[in-house]
Amino acid sequence: MYPVEIRVAEAVADHVAVLSDELPFARGDSITVIDTSSPSGLWYGACRDSQGWFPASYVTIISSTSSTDSSNEVDDANNFPEAMRRQRARAVEELLKTERDYVQLLDNLVHGFLEQTYRRSDLFPREAVDVIFSNIPQLLGLHVRLLRQLEMSLDPLRPEDSMIGGAFLRHKQHFTVYAPYCNNRPLSCSRLASLTRQPVYHQFFDACRLLRGMPHLSLEAFLLTPVQRICRYPLQLQQIYKVTPVGHADRHPLSCAVRAMKEVACQLDERRRRIESIQAIALWQASLHSWKGPDLIERNSTLIKNGDVMCRCVTGGNHWTKQENVPPTVFYGILP
Repeated sequence: MYPVEIRVAEAVADHVAVLSDELPFARGDSITVIDTSSPSGLWYGACRDSQGWFPASYVTIISSTSSTDSSNEVDDANNFPEAMRRQRARAVEELLKTERDYVQLLDNLVHGFLEQTYRRSDLFPREAVDVIFSNIPQLLGLHVRLLRQLEMSLDPLRPEDSMIGGAFLRHKQHFTVYAPYCNNRPLSCSRLASLTRQPVYHQFFDACRLLRGMPHLSLEAFLLTPVQRICRYPLQLQQIYKVTPVGHADRHPLSCAVRAMKEVACQLDERRRRIESIQAIALWQASLHSWKGPDLIERNSTLIKNGDVMCRCVTGGNHWTKQENVPPTVFYGILP
């Protein structure tokens, strides 16, 4: 039977949130403690409409209920039937397996490709390496830590009892390292395409792949994986949440983790759209001859509408109108 413990704490001191992932509260506030597994002395909880981290020393537990006594065994069997247990065990094991595979891929990209390009400065200027690989070492560092905490949370004998939601909550703010990586993807793809058209670069990357025993895919396919992975987390966590019974200790942390990873994916998608809009403005301005106005990117962020230009001229009382096939008329959203 899985242990379920719900703790309610009372704040013994005011806590002012300095970081965006911290939980603010005042002395005397009631706090629902969600996760106490962090070794750093921080707990994760909810107060009013906010959730976040706070020092455990700022609160005192005033009530704790546990469903580990024998009187709850019947309810446990009914709420967490064997079929659901098997489904949750498989979902948790699948999450761990895919995370291990992903960490291995990132390790191969950093140590099998990135480091090799650094050694061949005759082929790869430092600027080109930075464009192709962006901040992928930071991604590797993040997921090594995430995988370590997921494995610490795994119950190897009963995977269905594992508490995995807290690991994602502890790293929520760290997923911002994906923003520069995703924003850099168009530049990376373009530079890589131009290089791999030359046999020497194609052979170099293929040799790196073979030395690491990686599948027969292009480097571009490997570099696309982080973008796909970050979008997959909400789906995997939601699948685990669906087979997590209401009384399970991981139910609330997992719900928060699903919401947190959806927010991360949405923020990255919004930043991608913003970058694409700015790039469209820059391309439009570059297509004009003798532009004398201010730099449009400094005050504008969004391409709202485009279309053909209708020209009208009045000369000596004569009027004429003509539709010209010129760069589109553009209206921009003004930045505050």
